[in-house]
Amino acid sequence: AHGTYHPRDNECVTKLSARERLGIAPRERVLLCLGLLRFYKGTHFVLEALNGYDAEDLTLLIRGHAPDASYKELLQHMVQAHRGGTTIVATFGAAPDNEMESLFKAADIVLLPYLEGSQSGIKFMAYAYGRPVLASGTGSLREYIQPGETGEVFAVGEHAAFRETLERMLARLEDYSPGRIAAYAREHCSFDTAAKQVDRLCGNLGQRSAR
Repeated sequence: AHGTYHPRDNECVTKLSARERLGIAPRERVLLCLGLLRFYKGTHFVLEALNGYDAEDLTLLIRGHAPDASYKELLQHMVQAHRGGTTIVATFGAAPDNEMESLFKAADIVLLPYLEGSQSGIKFMAYAYGRPVLASGTGSLREYIQPGETGEVFAVGEHAAFRETLERMLARLEDYSPGRIAAYAREHCSFDTAAKQVDRLCGNLGQRSAR
């Protein structure tokens, strides 16, 4: 199980300052792929879906460690061969903790294009920073995604579905309020909430046993 942690907000790190640090123009719409880069997590799928995609002022930011050398080489080749309107900014290597706030705050949408799997801690980190997610519907990844509020879900492995859903999100980014997303995370997804639920469950079981 995953839960959100609640990062201490550094008011000096804004969307603009985070983008300046990362070399991304303020006008860009930024998509973030963050975390361990493995085949099942689908970073290559995003590169395929956006190859030849006619997008204006769109940046895909890829940041993470690829432990499989052959997969890293595949991603590097795809980045170099990319064609289309999307700017690709890829850095291969684990992001240190002191970069996390800038990476999330620079983003407009956090991508979870998993081809398989059941859950992702990145989803809850995105929520903690008030960022919506665009996730595939594999396993229970769709849980805690409120369409129109905290993110959207698309059909697993479907390029067209990914692009169509992305276009809808980009057209109404203002609907995904950072404050509402962070508040939703605190209320429904935090470790504190999970601990209280477990405590209530254990208390109920203890009462039943006593009876």
